[in-house]
Amino acid sequence: AKHAKVAAALHKEVDHEEEGMRASIARFDMYFATMTAISELTGADRMRLGFRHADPLLYMLVVPGLQEGKPAVFNGDAVYIRAEGQELIEFCCCAVLVNFA
Repeated sequence: AKHAKVAAALHKEVDHEEEGMRASIARFDMYFATMTAISELTGADRMRLGFRHADPLLYMLVVPGLQEGKPAVFNGDAVYIRAEGQELIEFCCCAVLVNFA
């Protein structure tokens, strides 16, 4: 019984923390951000960013970071995007390369 109480309290605390994280991250939604297809970059720009090929499935998104008081994006992070006018459709993308400029 004691273990069940501890587990329930821990579960409640984790739920509370997760809800706080969701609310915090929502404050940093980037509206009207433009993504650039890696295939549209010049060969020199692709090389500078670390891409050898013009993969049509890779896109670049400039995300303001710590200097602006926003959470940083790290390799492997999930980034959710919605196209303008398509608010009901959401894509989950994975950050595969993060450059800190």
